[in-house]
Amino acid sequence: MRKKFLTTICFILASILSFLGFYFIKNLLRNKKEKSSYFARWLEDAKKGDIKAQYNVGCCYSNGNGVKKNKDEAFKWWMEAANQGNADAQLLVGACYDEGEGVEENKEKAFEWYMKAADKEHEIAQFCVGMCYDNGWGVKRNKQKAFEWYMKSAEHKYADAQFKVGSNYFYGEGVEENKEKAFNWWKRAAELGFAEAQYNVGVYYDNGWEVGEDKKKAFDFYMEAAKQGLAEAQYNIGVYYDNGWEVEEDMDEAFNWYMKAAEQSLAKAQFKVSQCYALGLGTDIDLEKSEMWKEKAIKNGYKE
Repeated sequence: MRKKFLTTICFILASILSFLGFYFIKNLLRNKKEKSSYFARWLEDAKKGDIKAQYNVGCCYSNGNGVKKNKDEAFKWWMEAANQGNADAQLLVGACYDEGEGVEENKEKAFEWYMKAADKEHEIAQFCVGMCYDNGWGVKRNKQKAFEWYMKSAEHKYADAQFKVGSNYFYGEGVEENKEKAFNWWKRAAELGFAEAQYNVGVYYDNGWEVGEDKKKAFDFYMEAAKQGLAEAQYNIGVYYDNGWEVEEDMDEAFNWYMKAAEQSLAKAQFKVSQCYALGLGTDIDLEKSEMWKEKAIKNGYKE
């Protein structure tokens, strides 16, 4: 099963801009002159205490939209908005303290600001609070509380949290192990496009765990994850083409998918590529390349 943990300020900012629909950063601000014009207006309003403008100015400084990037200024303006109760800004202030961006790193303060936003039902902040409890960042480690906060976020349809809830059920972390509930939550995250969840759902269908074995559905979920660049899924797509499971056997296609995974340093994929070059499966025989990929596989932990 695949696990995934993300808590960088870049991830959080990207999530907010995407999830909450701040389309102006990408679409409304099309050129430098336009960006500068919007920034000047927002800065003027921000200085007058406008909460949204303060938040927007922070985003501009963080991304370099209409003004030179300045982490200190980004933090300053997010803090202004956060102190007035803006949940998005409170989340980002927490992220700044978490990563030491524009301010000295302080995990305890990061947790406090995440909690302020989480108490306002901010799904990303709830997820971050869960991460803090999960890892003991700025607060005493508590797996049960971590699960509770992941669940709050997951119920707001935040895919990262849904994936984590599924993982907790699968491994019995902070909650009683339940493979069926793990599948159900991973499936929700998969339907929202979460690659690791798509892969895990594929594994369930592939092996018939809790759901009937269904190679076609497994292939479809693997493919969705593979298209997003997940190496394990790319390898499994290669296996399907290699064996002709639910698709016509096609060694050229199998080799292509093995190679995609191998280029991401997946050891078993690198060994498969080595075999393909040695035997001329889906590619021309090339013993030199075969040996090269075999060495890479062994270096990355593959054992024959």
